[in-house]
Amino acid sequence: MFENNTVFQLMKVARILRNKLDYMLNDHDITASQFSVLNILYQSEVPLASSQIAAFLNSDRPTISGVIFRLEKKGLINRKKDDNDRRVELLILTEKAKDVIDTLIEKSNLISHEVNQIISETNDAKFNLTLMTLSDHFEKEGNKK
Repeated sequence: MFENNTVFQLMKVARILRNKLDYMLNDHDITASQFSVLNILYQSEVPLASSQIAAFLNSDRPTISGVIFRLEKKGLINRKKDDNDRRVELLILTEKAKDVIDTLIEKSNLISHEVNQIISETNDAKFNLTLMTLSDHFEKEGNKK
């Protein structure tokens, strides 16, 4: 019954991968959600506002605010006022976060490598393109609510 339901299978795999990442990051006291925020800030060339991170992760602002609060409490991010708009707080990684981010990314990449091995190299690019197409479609559709 559920075996043939694509949405169910995607949600199940997403949960499993998230739990696996949580487990692999546990010794750094980082969750998958916290890693996502840290990684976005690390990959960005400029400091970002929490609203930008929420939009990138397709998450709501209260959820991201909670993640940011916990990261700040752990000393992994700092807030600074935007020079162009003092109402906006920008987020930046601390040195403590920069010291550990490469290790966190390596652990995440181990899972990605395992997934890629399962998918097979010939189907990998096509599979990723399909996932991005699905994401783009439903993100655009979600904005039409």
